[in-house]
Amino acid sequence: MKLNKSFEQATYVITILALQKEHHPVKSRVLSQVLRVSDSYLKKILVKLSKAGLISANASKVGGYQLAKSVDEISLKDIFFCLKFTNKCFRF
Repeated sequence: MKLNKSFEQATYVITILALQKEHHPVKSRVLSQVLRVSDSYLKKILVKLSKAGLISANASKVGGYQLAKSVDEISLKDIFFCLKFTNKCFRF
């Protein structure tokens, strides 16, 4: 099975957020620098993860993205279907 780059990036995002001390939020700009991808590309993935309820977004000065549920409750299947399902939803 061949997986696309967006699945790989989404998995990295979940991992990075899970490893944050005290679950501090991380800005998309920081995530994109760590993953070495464009911020606009990563924001598309972050929106899908957020709509699926896997991560939450806080748009404030100290805000950013953080896990919306425990990492133990998130599976690779959840990430895969979140990316796959939202792609189908937006193709009218």
